[in-house]
Amino acid sequence: VLFENRDLLVVNKPRGQKSHPNYAGEPGTLMNDVAGYLTGTGAGAFMVHRLDQETSGAMIVAKNPVVVPVLNRLISTGKIHRHYYAVVAGTLTGQGDFSWPIGKDATDRRKYRVDGLGAKPARTHYWVLQTTGDRTLVQLELATGRTHQIRVHLAHAGHPIIGDPLYGNFSDSPMLLHGVAQQLVLPFSFKRMTVQAPLPYYF
Repeated sequence: VLFENRDLLVVNKPRGQKSHPNYAGEPGTLMNDVAGYLTGTGAGAFMVHRLDQETSGAMIVAKNPVVVPVLNRLISTGKIHRHYYAVVAGTLTGQGDFSWPIGKDATDRRKYRVDGLGAKPARTHYWVLQTTGDRTLVQLELATGRTHQIRVHLAHAGHPIIGDPLYGNFSDSPMLLHGVAQQLVLPFSFKRMTVQAPLPYYF
């Protein structure tokens, strides 16, 4: 738990753990862990957004159903900012935006792609932090929240994330994508704060 108040928690999800159950009674997910943590407090665990199973880092969980639409609106209107670090293949320079629309991949139901089926607008801001050899450390901020958005945008740009099992060919490494910070606006008080998640050792 990185931060907690009456309405929400920000937790540091480990790589390899699902964000939420996919069927009734499925154990071992982050939402199961949060529900267990809150047992006996009168609060529950309610989904606000998710992280892919192989992505680690800061994730918001609501503690009551009333706060979920408030948080969703703060995210969709750009008041809450989600920042990520990724290590990608190749040399990426400068800063900019990826603004390719994303939809489902017609040939692989697990995947998404630029201009795929039912493509919706998607936008990712990026800043290059460091380049070493044939790898680049990039900071990214989501302006929209499409499934696999960062992974699809970086792969389409020719710079797949190191260790990405779907959009890259780097099976010798964990996927190097981490939700490093949440810039929050707290519901009801509208206080601004930043909650950071420490980098995993394999980064």
